[in-house]
Amino acid sequence: MARGVWSASIGLRCGGAGPSERFRGEGVIGEQVTSRWQNFRGVLDEETIKNAPGLRENSRYTATLMTQLMVLATVKRRLLLRDKKGLRLKVVMSVVQGLIVGIAYWDIASKPEFTHITYIFMVMQFSALAGMSAMPGLIDTRAVMKKDVDEGLHSIPAWIISFSLPDLVISVVTNTLFILIVFAMGQLEWRIFDRFYFWVMMCQLVMDAYFNFIGSVAPNAQLAQLIAMPGMILFMLFNGFLVSRESTPDFMAWALSVSPFSYAIARTAVDIYGPDACSRPGCVQLMTQYGFYDAPSEEAAIAVLLALFVVFRVLMVLALSTLNKAEK
Repeated sequence: MARGVWSASIGLRCGGAGPSERFRGEGVIGEQVTSRWQNFRGVLDEETIKNAPGLRENSRYTATLMTQLMVLATVKRRLLLRDKKGLRLKVVMSVVQGLIVGIAYWDIASKPEFTHITYIFMVMQFSALAGMSAMPGLIDTRAVMKKDVDEGLHSIPAWIISFSLPDLVISVVTNTLFILIVFAMGQLEWRIFDRFYFWVMMCQLVMDAYFNFIGSVAPNAQLAQLIAMPGMILFMLFNGFLVSRESTPDFMAWALSVSPFSYAIARTAVDIYGPDACSRPGCVQLMTQYGFYDAPSEEAAIAVLLALFVVFRVLMVLALSTLNKAEK
């Protein structure tokens, strides 16, 4: 379905391209270009096929990057509008999930500060795991994307930008609903919400990039979950809470340095319960018990989380470029 929409759109957009964007090849290249558009007979009309652009000079694609982005964005928008039930379900599930977790931690603010760390971890965990739902969709559309790329209709970066950004925005919106509900039901002070929200979302963005990377390398949806599991367990277990800086074996100390949960939880604790924010005995106990006084600085935490996000996104591009070739 997406393939038909893209094919028609790119054909119509490129059909009116100026002479500077056309390059009618000779010999083998010319035959390849002609054959490429003949593949869409039945989707495009004969006049469009006849006037379709050839290869642009110094490029294997039939359209500029900007044109690719515009058309692919239109394709993604149409696909989302066709799946309105799926969008509504994501919103409903975020609200329901928020209510369930919120009930479990109702009025956590009135409880001793030492118990709050479990609440912080659970919010981050549920928020981060939402990214797993992106893997099956990426695997399903990957084959179509690879075939279109092989035929020169668009580039992999154009597809990733056009298809990943809308999904990322939807993920941020639905997770924001979840966080708002849980935070309100926990009845914590709203003055700390901005810091709480920031670190939860930073962790969520890294895990979303991780799951997208797994979705780009896994051969199918079933194996994707198995492949994602070791890294997910490592990140979630060595989080500075379940396995803290005080209890981590020396030979596994490195795990805390690569876990996004470790940085996000530690900085949340420092911002809410650290000496500059809270001096109550419960806050001191929490900070001491889990070694949060030795937590990385805010700048270091942000730098590491951004680096992890970029690394997983780059690995995703490399995997989509080199693995799972389209069948000829």
